[in-house]
Amino acid sequence: MFSQLTRTLCAGLFVLGATAAFTVSGTITAPALPPGTIELQHEFDIYQRASGTNDSPLGFHVSIDDSATATKFTGLAYTINSSGRVKEGVINGRTITFRIEWIRDSKVGIYQGTYFDDGYLRGNTSQEESNHSAEWWSRYANWSVS
Repeated sequence: MFSQLTRTLCAGLFVLGATAAFTVSGTITAPALPPGTIELQHEFDIYQRASGTNDSPLGFHVSIDDSATATKFTGLAYTINSSGRVKEGVINGRTITFRIEWIRDSKVGIYQGTYFDDGYLRGNTSQEESNHSAEWWSRYANWSVS
């Protein structure tokens, strides 16, 4: 019905079209972060101490869930003798906010911070339903922005 040449050309065009479609669909990436946006780390350490004091800081480790996106996250927080759930984490430009619901004492900390050009995150936290506040900072100066 069709000549060998016609069938070969049609098959070739099909292969070429399919290859082009796979190439285009394979190169589509997630939208880039806006310039100046904190790049989320999946593991990090935080120190905090009561506001206005020189007390020894309390340290805790944060592990971000695999389901995190570049600007929204959840995870777990651990101290030597306590743990908590990181919730409602949001990165907006050079600011970061999240909540930690500590399991053992049922306290909730609301954390707000900023990226500084020296590579640290620094901020403050307030305990929900109280007037207790603390200052916090990242353990290492290894944070960056896009």
